[in-house]
Amino acid sequence: MRIFFGHQSVGADLLAGIDDLSRGARQTQAQVVGLEQASSASHPLLIIHERLGTNREPLTKIAAFRELLNSAQRPELDVALLKFCYVDITSHDEAQQLLSQYEAAIEQLSAVHDSVRLVHCTVPLRILPTGPYAWLRGVLKRRHPGFEANRAREWFNERLRQRYSARGLLFDLAAIEARHPDGQRCSRSHRGVRVPALAPEWTYDGGHLNERGRSMAAAAFLEFLQALRSPSKC
Repeated sequence: MRIFFGHQSVGADLLAGIDDLSRGARQTQAQVVGLEQASSASHPLLIIHERLGTNREPLTKIAAFRELLNSAQRPELDVALLKFCYVDITSHDEAQQLLSQYEAAIEQLSAVHDSVRLVHCTVPLRILPTGPYAWLRGVLKRRHPGFEANRAREWFNERLRQRYSARGLLFDLAAIEARHPDGQRCSRSHRGVRVPALAPEWTYDGGHLNERGRSMAAAAFLEFLQALRSPSKC
């Protein structure tokens, strides 16, 4: 199976995790190559990747994804996936606008490229703020940009889950990130709502994945891709 994966920095963390898992393994579960090496690469599970668009400008990512799939020079693909970054959604308005543009693009691309299975990925989360400032805003029931951003990302992600999860077409990166190593959900209450967050054990800077986190997420990603190869997921 030949998969195209469009991403930015957290996606690069995910691919680095696949490399981590491959070290010392007798047989690699997947081969990761850049777009320029795709024509000469061969593996039962080939991940062809490219950094698409610009962070904080998610419509440029959709445009680049559409351009790549529509290109006559693109490699043969069985599956294609575009992952947004946490910086692409920081408010509810941004989440709504992005969802509308993304679903329109997916509908158009699905109609034109029916031989390529389009799959989806939830938007990664950030850790939630702590300290006196965050505590005081919570006590006063005032909005905090860190909490509001994760709420907006979760709103977007929940719409993806409703549409694609049951069909096995969604890699739920956000849900994976929001679990502590013991399996407990990482979330906090803000203005009467439970807000999910990236568990601090998986990150070195509050948003990107550390070595432990990227290996954990990569293992889940490979499991998702292997499931796509099952005839029941066609």
